[in-house]
Amino acid sequence: MAGVASLVGLALVWSIVWANLPSREKLLSEQPAIPAAPAVPELDLSIPGVPAKPPGAPAVPTTTGGFSVPREIRAKQIAEVKCDAEAQRVCPDSLMGAERLQCMAQHLKQLSQPCQHIVRERMAR
Repeated sequence: MAGVASLVGLALVWSIVWANLPSREKLLSEQPAIPAAPAVPELDLSIPGVPAKPPGAPAVPTTTGGFSVPREIRAKQIAEVKCDAEAQRVCPDSLMGAERLQCMAQHLKQLSQPCQHIVRERMAR
């Protein structure tokens, strides 16, 4: 009998709790509104002492890849390295200095246009 009374009492307590619970809509409506996130100010990425570019100006760096070498000098260095690679194909590796330059001059027509220009510059020196 005591077990039945405990079950009836427990059922009565839970039915009272369940009947007094607010609805989901009421719970959601009572929550405070979440304020909008404050606007994040735009980061100032300017470098002190360096004039800012006007808006719409093309972003053309004067140096390449973090090197402090101007673009023109870097492009010339790359062209010379490519020319040296072409020269290895045409002239034997055993030739050095003036002999190599003479070999490159003899095989000038087999080299690319930029390499021909570099060889002519080297011969003029």
